[in-house]
Amino acid sequence: MTALADLPAAVGLATTPEPTDLTNGKRPSRTVREFLDEPEPEHDWLIEDLLEREDRVVLTGPEGGGKSTFLRQFAVQLAAGLHPFELCPIEPRSVFLVDLENGRRHLRRSLRTLYSKVAGSIEPERLRVCSHPAGIDLGLALWAEWLAERVDANRPDLLVIGPIYKMSSGDSTTEEVARKITVPLDRIRSEFHCAVVLEGHSPYSAAGGRRPTRPFGSSVWSRWPEFGLHLSETGQLSHWRGDRDERAWPAGLKRGGDWPWTVEADPRSITFAGILEEVRSHGGPLSLRDLADRLGASKSAIDRAINANRAQWDKVLAEVEG
Repeated sequence: MTALADLPAAVGLATTPEPTDLTNGKRPSRTVREFLDEPEPEHDWLIEDLLEREDRVVLTGPEGGGKSTFLRQFAVQLAAGLHPFELCPIEPRSVFLVDLENGRRHLRRSLRTLYSKVAGSIEPERLRVCSHPAGIDLGLALWAEWLAERVDANRPDLLVIGPIYKMSSGDSTTEEVARKITVPLDRIRSEFHCAVVLEGHSPYSAAGGRRPTRPFGSSVWSRWPEFGLHLSETGQLSHWRGDRDERAWPAGLKRGGDWPWTVEADPRSITFAGILEEVRSHGGPLSLRDLADRLGASKSAIDRAINANRAQWDKVLAEVEG
């Protein structure tokens, strides 16, 4: 029989059982009644109805589409005790922002603008920042340990990190390399009881088709998170994997307002954002029927959304046709 200590860490599983299992020896595991009766809150919210401790979220989007800005905004708002979508007071949480793509100067300029909106109410210790644009390689033990030590030192409720392609030096399209990223992150969220929000990029479209919204790389990324979200350039917030729990993610955002991104509450504007995304992905006009099929809406809803935004619609059509 293989000793527990001899099992390799790279298999993608915890290297030691849960402490309660260690004490059981050869005794049977807990019954379903015992398991369900363990004292534990039904939810351990960081943001009620939205984000729970140890949740894993992967946010994708096009290059330059605003997802990095949104994640920084999310981090600042949570640290300041501001609901990122409802903009109402909530309990402040500690956030550790690890940017593996942008240099200190760029990150400082972006954060300064966001921080100025809450400077009078945020405790600076709530938001810790690390800029490491050279990236890291979580497939190497020294980098996995580096990240764990950083999280241990800062003890965040939420770790925001990425993008994915800067977290390994290997071929990120392979399952092996993807697991070298997810395994250390899973150990960190379990040990330090924090949620993890990870930034990813979407792959380019094939043969002129619609650009996928899932992360670039291995299918591991489509299975790993509790929530897989895609933020389009037009602000549509869609789900590229089925959520493991029902949460209050908004259907769409819009640029501008008090923050770079704010919730879009107008259903027609949300529909129109989806229309623009489809037309730009297609590279040309689409019929009302095609748009209705792609968006799961009625032709009349598509028509009303276009008519409510006629000037912008004509401009976009001129762009894709020209």
